[in-house]
Amino acid sequence: MKGSCASEIWRPPEEGFFGITSFWLPVKSALDLKQERLTGSVTKYLPVSGYGMVKSHMFEGELIFRLDRIMPEFQAHPLHENEGVEFDVQADESGKAVAVAVKPVLGRKPYDVLGQRHRGYVRRFAERWGFLNAAAFDGDLFVHRDNLLIEFGFETGADGHPILRTAWGLWSLCRDRSLKKEHITRKGQVVEFDVALDDRGRAVGNLVLASSWV
Repeated sequence: MKGSCASEIWRPPEEGFFGITSFWLPVKSALDLKQERLTGSVTKYLPVSGYGMVKSHMFEGELIFRLDRIMPEFQAHPLHENEGVEFDVQADESGKAVAVAVKPVLGRKPYDVLGQRHRGYVRRFAERWGFLNAAAFDGDLFVHRDNLLIEFGFETGADGHPILRTAWGLWSLCRDRSLKKEHITRKGQVVEFDVALDDRGRAVGNLVLASSWV
């Protein structure tokens, strides 16, 4: 099967964490895209059996997802075959690629909810910046470490800056060397944030606070 080169995926070049990335699509293993937020469609939805299947032009084949891996705000939303969805890719306990953080495509971007405060989930975070997802909009919302408010609920590292957890969909045991203790986390850390424009006119997460997960 011939592949096509994907459009470049934007990353803030000044931070130099991921840089500009491009892929030849479709990739053979969906796990190659585990750092990205993907879009696709539902190919099977079996609520009685507790699972469904999704596909995307970005990888070959299909991925299974468990119904409890649907974004919490959409747990009561019945998905339909061919419905557009977005999701992350993770390896399950056996190392097999699965879809997690599944939600229907809304057709609403972060720019459409400027000035609003929302609850969302940490998809990815490095030392200085990362990405949030939420039920209120599609795609990623960029967040810089400077926009995290240090309040009760945020763990902080040795440098005093907040630490965000990003273990969507799976129980994970991780050791944080700066805190010298172990953490068990389920799903991406839940946060509350404003959607605002930065000084370059980009939609970003601002005034980010840890939230209790329900």
